[in-house]
Amino acid sequence: MKFSNIKKIPLILNERNTSRLLFPLFIAAASFFIGKAIVDMNIRIAIITVLMFVIGVCCLRIQAGVFALLLYLPFMAFLRRYIYVYNPYVSFDPILIISSIFTIFMFLYLMVFHLNTIVGSFKEKPIIRFVNLLFIWFFLEMLNPIQGGLIVGITGSLFFIIPIIWFYFGRFIDKERLNRILYLTVFIGLIVALYGLKQNFLGYTTFEKYWVELGGYGALSIRGWLRPVSTFASSQEYTTYIMIAGIISFALATRNIKNLPLLAVLCIILYALVMSATRGALLGLILGMGIYTILGLKRPKIIALAFLVIIIVYIGLATKISIPYINVTTPEAAYLSHTTSGIFDPFAKGSTLWLHWKGIMQGFLMMFKYPVGHGLGSSTLAAAKFGGEGVSGEGFMVSLFTSTGIIGAMFFFTLLYFLLRNSFMRYVSNGDFFSKLIFVIAFEILLTIDLRLYSVGPLVWLLLGYQAYRS
Repeated sequence: MKFSNIKKIPLILNERNTSRLLFPLFIAAASFFIGKAIVDMNIRIAIITVLMFVIGVCCLRIQAGVFALLLYLPFMAFLRRYIYVYNPYVSFDPILIISSIFTIFMFLYLMVFHLNTIVGSFKEKPIIRFVNLLFIWFFLEMLNPIQGGLIVGITGSLFFIIPIIWFYFGRFIDKERLNRILYLTVFIGLIVALYGLKQNFLGYTTFEKYWVELGGYGALSIRGWLRPVSTFASSQEYTTYIMIAGIISFALATRNIKNLPLLAVLCIILYALVMSATRGALLGLILGMGIYTILGLKRPKIIALAFLVIIIVYIGLATKISIPYINVTTPEAAYLSHTTSGIFDPFAKGSTLWLHWKGIMQGFLMMFKYPVGHGLGSSTLAAAKFGGEGVSGEGFMVSLFTSTGIIGAMFFFTLLYFLLRNSFMRYVSNGDFFSKLIFVIAFEILLTIDLRLYSVGPLVWLLLGYQAYRS
């Protein structure tokens, strides 16, 4: 089957008997669990049941399921925390695996009915070939005994295998739907940025403080104040998501004069990043907008020269600028001080840059110590929760090195090379907007984007899949 002929692909569970059977089963299951929740006065079960029913019905159609999950994932952690108003904290909340369940459901459907469509170009397209190899290697690493047990590997798969499945969903997204996904991401980015600013200036709600006490983590505190996480599970996920939304809003605004109001969204996101006390995402946004602008030159040699000039100028300024002392007596001052010191004085002796660099080198060396990998769960929370043997997992690249070894790293970087090359060549040849934007986001994976994050990984893999199947 030719991949350009996307309109001929049946997008609904077109085996009518299957869909007719699943829909009443969803209704019956939802009715049972809603009734049980009412009897037991368990709000958690009620919310999970409603979510399972709504998202499940949407997932009977691939595109609708993609939109439903992309809308759900950025607010998943907030819903989990909101339940604490009615029910007590639990260390393992089923609400966190709803998206994984339906991701697997849609993927199994594709494997059963459209296997040739998603992997049929294994020999024709290097990108598809290497993503298939990477997927298989991830699956084998899930079974790696070194990590400390199968349950550790299965839990670790939520951070590696579930996101990469979204690459295959990109086969079923056309330009019109991708455009909607971009606007949806910007809209969500605006909402969560505003809520993050609310946490900056008005503080956490009662149920959010309850979560911090029982399920938070040490890095939430900046000089005694809690940094914003907005509706996400961590500050890293929050800032990475709005960084991507900021890059998209900049691209859309410069694409069409009708989108100029999106520059206001970009300003809000930029301010939210400054106040987030997270330097990497702010630099990622600035770099992403810079790369997107430089790509407009189109000539590779001029683009490379512009990159070099920017890097030299930044390093020169960073080594010369001295940061004025900020008296940290308010949370706003703490956030601002933490951000500015990392941006303008990144090479300071006490900068976290050196800690990150040390983590990267440790992960790189461990890749050679365990060339076949240490297991998917070893570099994630799975190792700590289920008694596995944990290794360094600071950032996606370090986690990739330690968890999948030399083979996994080779597959991934080869895949990324082909994606960057093909999207760049497609943009240079015909000025394709989506190729230009996806090139920037793919490049950011090397620097700031962690593909293990709940809401970030699926979105980015989906964009990469869209580009791969059409390049």
